[in-house]
Amino acid sequence: MSVDESPRRAIPAPQQLQVLAVSPHLDDAAFSAGATLATLIAHGHRITLVTAFTASVTSPSAGDTMALRRIEDMQAAARLGVQRLVHLPFAEARERGYDSVTGPLRADDDVAPDLRAALDILGSFDLVLAPLALGDHVDHRQLRRALGLPGRCGDPEPVARFARGSLALWRDTPHVIHGEDPATPGDDAVVVSGDALQRKLAACACYSTTLGAEFGGERRMRQMVSDLAFEEGRRHGRPAPAEAFAPAAPVVRALRTDTAPRSRAA
Repeated sequence: MSVDESPRRAIPAPQQLQVLAVSPHLDDAAFSAGATLATLIAHGHRITLVTAFTASVTSPSAGDTMALRRIEDMQAAARLGVQRLVHLPFAEARERGYDSVTGPLRADDDVAPDLRAALDILGSFDLVLAPLALGDHVDHRQLRRALGLPGRCGDPEPVARFARGSLALWRDTPHVIHGEDPATPGDDAVVVSGDALQRKLAACACYSTTLGAEFGGERRMRQMVSDLAFEEGRRHGRPAPAEAFAPAAPVVRALRTDTAPRSRAA
C-alpha cells in the first residue's frame, strides 16, 4: 500500500552573519571583546577583524617592532578562530606627530576620512563592533570619527555614519582595568562561556610585546582580565563572565542566530 504525503515545508537554515570588528591597535579587540568574538565564531558566524593603526616603525635599536606585533596579532586571531584578518597601513598617533595620545586632536591629522575610505571597501556587515574610546586615546577617537561617531567635546565633527551593520561599542580594555572607566550609559553585558573566556586569555597571551608594560606579565594579565570578566557580569546582575557593550542588544541578537553545525546522534 502506498501513502501519498503532502510535501513538508522546508525550514530555511539560519544565515551566517557577517561581523566586522574594528580595532584601533593590534591588541584592542582581543582584550576588549575577545570572548565575544570567540562566542560569535562558535555560533557559526564569520568575523572580519580589522586593525587600523599598524604601519611599521623601525628604530636602530629595536628594529621593526610593528612587524612583530602584527605577527602576534595573527597568532591571537588564530587562537580566537577569526576567519579574516586585515591590517590597515595607518601610523599610530605618535608617528603622526602627537606628543600626548590623550590630548586634543591635531588640526593637521586628517586620518579619519582615509580610514573611513579603507573601511568602505570591505563590504557590508550584519554587526559592527568598535571601541567606546574610554581613556580618550587619540587613535580610538579618530576611529570613532571614521565610523561617524562623535569623539569627546572639542573634537572635529565625524564623517558620515558608517551604516553597514548594527553597531555595538565595547568597553576599552585595559583602560577600564587601569581606572580610566567613566560611566557608560546604556551598556549591558554579553555573557560568555568559560571556554570563550579561556580562548580570549590564550589570544591575549600572544601579545608578549605589551604584556609587561600593561599588566606586569602574562600571569597577572590572565588574572586581571579574568577578574574583569566576572566583574562585568556581576555589575549587570549576571553571575557569569561577561563583556560589556553599549548597546549590547545587537550582539545578543546575533548570538540567538546559531549556524554552527551540530553532530548528529548515532
